[in-house]
Amino acid sequence: MKKTCGNPSCQRRFTANRFNIHDHLYCGLPECRRYRDRVRKRRSRQKHPPDAEFRAQEVKRMQEYRKRKKETAGTASACRSVNSPVASHPPSPSLITLVEEQTMILTGLAVQLGGFTDRQSVTDFLGRCRKRGRELCATGWDSQ
Repeated sequence: MKKTCGNPSCQRRFTANRFNIHDHLYCGLPECRRYRDRVRKRRSRQKHPPDAEFRAQEVKRMQEYRKRKKETAGTASACRSVNSPVASHPPSPSLITLVEEQTMILTGLAVQLGGFTDRQSVTDFLGRCRKRGRELCATGWDSQ
């Protein structure tokens, strides 16, 4: 079904998404998406005008988002990681068990590959592997 774009400066006819036909008001042109975003933001401001706490939270949220985006921008590599916010709760017991199992597996592989017999040699070898992996995959985890 063809609809007319809700942007007054566009008025272009477009085919609405059949699953969202009643709410699909704007076409996909970049200027119409910007217009839609401005309308949505204006509506949000009207909904929360005197709420200073909400405003402060939004400002803080956007600053954190911009900071994260700036940190990850330009990090082009084959091993890109998805930066997710750090959890404020302790890790689950199953996650701790998984990490311990992976550590044991890596240690066993290092012993098999290098023929090491003492703990220090294995630790040095795993450190070199970690450093080499960090050089190959710029993930932003270097500070850990």
